[in-house]
Amino acid sequence: MSSSSIFSSSLSSLLLVFLIITPSLADQTSPNDIVNTVCSKDSNPDFCLMVLPLSSGQTLEGLAKIFINLVYSNAVYAVNRLNEAAKGTSDPQLKQKYSFCSNNISNAVKAIAEAQKLLSTSGNFSGLGSAATTTTAEAEKCLAILEKILHDPLNLLRSVVFLEQYADTVKVISIEFMQYFSNIPMKES
Repeated sequence: MSSSSIFSSSLSSLLLVFLIITPSLADQTSPNDIVNTVCSKDSNPDFCLMVLPLSSGQTLEGLAKIFINLVYSNAVYAVNRLNEAAKGTSDPQLKQKYSFCSNNISNAVKAIAEAQKLLSTSGNFSGLGSAATTTTAEAEKCLAILEKILHDPLNLLRSVVFLEQYADTVKVISIEFMQYFSNIPMKES
């Protein structure tokens, strides 16, 4: 698969996300909008805003579901691409590097799947931070290897960088949840 087709499929995925979560650009509201709040605390606010254009009515729970699903789909995509790269090379050292990265990202997929399950079945947000932290750690291990590979025809490095960025946004959302729930006054019995 060529670089341009990978870029096109990534761009198509991003556009699909925009269409799904953005009812209307005319509905944009105040700077206190949850998307603004989350993206302003992200390590790459421009990337966050590109993925999640301002949208009034988007809840923190909605953003959590969107981003945990993005992290999951990108992690699965990266694992598939890494496995494809490992199968497609005759260089045993390169095959080992791709397999190592695939195992790292597979660990992230497991953590993300658990967080998705908690979120969808019980509305439990406690797994978000852990999944994001695991994903970031595993992505960083993989990036350390991929950055040393001179030829990257499958844009694996880019896939893992995107994965790491999505995970960073999930961390921010997780922190926002913790702050939100710590500010809710307890009812006296």
